[in-house]
Amino acid sequence: MWKDLSASWAILLGIGCIMIANGLQGTLLGVRASVEGFSTFTTGIMMSGYFVGIFIGSFLAPYLVRRVGHIRVFSALASLASISILLHGVYISPLGWTLMRILTGICFAGIFVVTESWLNDRASNETRGKVLSVYMVLTTLGMGSGQFLLNLAEPSSIDLFILTSVIISFGLIPMLLTAKPAPTFGGSGTMSVAELYRASPLAVIGNCLTGMAHGTIFGVGAIYASHVLLDVKSISIFMACFLVGGLITQWPIGYISDRVSRRLVMAVISIVAIVGCMAAIALPKGSSVFFVSVALVGGAAMPMYSICIAYA
Repeated sequence: MWKDLSASWAILLGIGCIMIANGLQGTLLGVRASVEGFSTFTTGIMMSGYFVGIFIGSFLAPYLVRRVGHIRVFSALASLASISILLHGVYISPLGWTLMRILTGICFAGIFVVTESWLNDRASNETRGKVLSVYMVLTTLGMGSGQFLLNLAEPSSIDLFILTSVIISFGLIPMLLTAKPAPTFGGSGTMSVAELYRASPLAVIGNCLTGMAHGTIFGVGAIYASHVLLDVKSISIFMACFLVGGLITQWPIGYISDRVSRRLVMAVISIVAIVGCMAAIALPKGSSVFFVSVALVGGAAMPMYSICIAYA
């Protein structure tokens, strides 16, 4: 497995760096929207644009990869994402931000498709859970680290938007300098959602629900935290706890899922996530046990995505 991953060091380093920027910009936009006086409803619609873009990009990206290859698609979409976040900083408008979030979602969908198809090409069924867990560890570590960059400058200034753009640009360097060949596929087919559901109903439903949960925390988590917590540092910790919990559990859960029933693993971590959510609701906001409960939710919810993929 490690030999396969070392052959893909460029894309792993690139995605790790880009996810630092993704973690920063998601929280930054939620906080900045509050500063600019956007209503909660307006901010929710704006932030959901990212997931609309993810949906569109998931259909567009495979076509682009077939046309020009993995490396060019990764590089082009990362560059476009870098431009998009800068436009957020210079043009402040709910409609404009919504459109830019859609564009950002399209770019990241393509980046995810390139990365995951690359890694799946390198993995066998026996190692896929571990390989995808390593990938998720890097993406989660990147997003968690990005939360703390929110403290480097005032969210009301353009500085953090510029920093996000710079970090995304750095993520291009390993990919553009790699001498390793990208995966080559002799042909590709299409599969409808209905066909995918018939092939693996549990994976489809599980990933739909997981996407809804992740969309809530990444879309409006910072807005919720800004209402119940006291300062930007606490907001950063709140968002980071969810991601750090996932970071800690990604590898062990992936390892276990390769050895026991993945259905059983999904059932257990679902129960743990429910318990963590109930605890977070009941506990005093901003207390140590509150942040631990948020980490518990992240530790159960974050690995679900890769387990569902491996199961499918």
